[in-house]
Amino acid sequence: INISQDMSHALSAIDLALRGDAGGLSFLERTAAIYVLDAATTPGKLTTYGWWNFLNDALNEVERYEASSSPPDLGSHVRLLATITRRVARRPPSSDRRLIGTCLANASMSHMHLLASPEIGQFLVQNNDEMRERNMGR
Repeated sequence: INISQDMSHALSAIDLALRGDAGGLSFLERTAAIYVLDAATTPGKLTTYGWWNFLNDALNEVERYEASSSPPDLGSHVRLLATITRRVARRPPSSDRRLIGTCLANASMSHMHLLASPEIGQFLVQNNDEMRERNMGR
């Protein structure tokens, strides 16, 4: 597959990793291992971003390409996604919750006013649980 301007960040990162690019490989490893707090994309609406979000983005892009009139061969991309997802899925949901807790604790230094309510943290954990369940069924 050739990197094109309309390729998503997810497929671009996978493509780089498949080509042996150290940055692409590192991005996938970090995304599978940590969560980050996104307070900027939609001001006032916090979200976390981790593997399940990345997988959702990547699968949406794969489906979009497969629906095109001349879809590229994304078999190796899907296999890499499946390999990493299998490893991440072996983590119990409680492990993901702890990772989100670590993310929120780290972010509280710079976003304390946004994380003042314990309900916000619970909301972010529930959103991740739902994303995990939704993607495990894909």
